[in-house]
Order: sequence, then structure tokens, then C-alpha cells
Amino acid sequence: MEKISVIVPVYNVEKYLSKCVDSIINQTYHNLEIILVDDGSPDRCGEICDEYATKDNRIKVIHKKNGGLSDARNAGIEVAEGGYIAFVDSDDYIASDMMDVLYHRLIKDGSDMALCNFKYIDEKGEEIEERKNKSPIKDEVITGIDGMKKLSQDKNWYYVIACNKLYKKEIFDNIRFPKGKIHEDEFVIHHIMHACKRISCVALELYYYLQRQGSIMSQKSLISTINTFEARYDRALFSIEMGLNFNAYASVCAMAYTIAHFVPNDDMEKEKRCEMYHSYLKTARRLKTKGLDSKRKIFVIVTKIFPKIWLLLSKM
Repeated sequence: MEKISVIVPVYNVEKYLSKCVDSIINQTYHNLEIILVDDGSPDRCGEICDEYATKDNRIKVIHKKNGGLSDARNAGIEVAEGGYIAFVDSDDYIASDMMDVLYHRLIKDGSDMALCNFKYIDEKGEEIEERKNKSPIKDEVITGIDGMKKLSQDKNWYYVIACNKLYKKEIFDNIRFPKGKIHEDEFVIHHIMHACKRISCVALELYYYLQRQGSIMSQKSLISTINTFEARYDRALFSIEMGLNFNAYASVCAMAYTIAHFVPNDDMEKEKRCEMYHSYLKTARRLKTKGLDSKRKIFVIVTKIFPKIWLLLSKM
């Protein structure tokens, strides 16, 4: 069995860190390299990481200046020695057999990546009832292109997040997370999916995703909206470049959705929204209708010929 490098970005999670690290140490799959990246954490996280390193020789600690989640993940990728990579956020934790299950499914199916379901839990460790059993992930093997299509379907975030997956390390030969972005997973997942010939999907809930107040994902802001738009813009351009018209169409629709729900508060935000609109329009005009059904063809044609109509519809 090959070594798996588990990368854990650590920042200001003193309360949750031990449960996270313990869940990785106690995996039934033992051939692990556990990389704890202390991203300049202001609390005792750095000390806790060092204490764990003295107890388990599989643990490697990186202390670095704060650069954000993406920068910490990238730092872990740079030093990872395993043939496979997994990410675990430091306020989450994983089932004891997560690495075992994903590794053996990946090998059995001849896949480049394996992904599993996850549970949303609160700070008491209880499953959040309204999000229970809502995942679209089922036991199947799909192509990377099929995976890209799922990024545009209902509840796509189950496929987007980085932490419910096991990857062949080579996938990250030319892919890194964008520094300074809030929705960093959105920026890279289409590149990752496209790099995979086969993807193993596992219906089991093996990742425990903590929802807490004050976390990055719980914050709604102008920057969050802009980052979401930028990620969808990147996905649209990438899909057009790869000749994947359906994915491009879906990404352009998602761009329009983001703009339509962006209500500016001042002139600067209005200017940004206008800039986003023109990026959307330029991208929509590049879309080709080949391979799309009639409904989608109409959308593309209308967007090309009647931009002012869309301008009114998007409340500019």
C-alpha cells in the first residue's frame, strides 16, 4: 500500500485541532504522512502541532507566515512525499476508515481520484438535521468530464470541496490553490476533474464537516461574491477552451445568477457589478451552440444578439 500524504492547514482552531488530528492518526490505513501546516496561527495551534510530532513520527510540521488556506495547502503539497494526497480542514474530522475505503476503491476502479459523502455537524458534534441525507453522491465510477458536469448540477458543492477526496499526487503537478481567495476549491475543481480519466464516488459519509460561527465559509461578503463570480468565470473560459460547451453554458448561467443576486451598496460596488456583467457578456458571446439542446441554444443566441435585454433582466 502506497503512502498517503494528509495535509492539514492549521489556523486559530485550538479548540478543534486535537479531534481533527486524532481522527487522522487513528486511521485504519497506517501508511500515512500527516502534514500539519501552522499558518501563523495566533493561538496555541503551533505548539499543539509540535506536541503531536513528538508522539507520532508520521507527523511533519510546517510553521509559516500567515498566507491563508490556499497558501497553507500549497505549502503541504510542495513537501508531500506520498503517492496520494488528501486534505482535511483543521476544524473537521474524518471517519476511522476514510483513507482505507477511498484508497481501495480508487485502486479497484483504476481511478485518479475518489470522493465520498460528508456529514454537516454542529459544534456539539451532532448532525445538522436540515442537511441530513441531502447529498447527490452515490456509489459509481464516472469520467472526469461527467464530474465536470456535476459541478453545474443541484447540490454541486458536494463535488466541489477539496476535503472529501483522495487524489493521485500527480494531479497536482500543475495545479495549485489560488492564494487569497475565499472559494479556493471552486477555482481548481474543474481543472482537477478534467485531469482525471476516472473518478470513484463513494456513498458512505466518511468526512465530518463542522459548521461553526465565524468560519470563513459562514461569512457572506462582497469579496465572497466576487470570488464566486471569478471562479465561475474561470470555469467558463476553461470549458470553452476545452470545447466543453455544456459545461461552459452552465458556468455562464452561474455567472449570470451571481450578478443577478449582487445588490451593490455604493458606486464602487456598482462599478464592480458592471465589470462583472461585461465579463459575463464577453464570455457568453464566445459560446458556440454546437452540442447544446434547443433551449440552451436560444439562451446563447439571445445573449449574443440582444445584450441590452439581458442588461434589463439582470437589473443593471
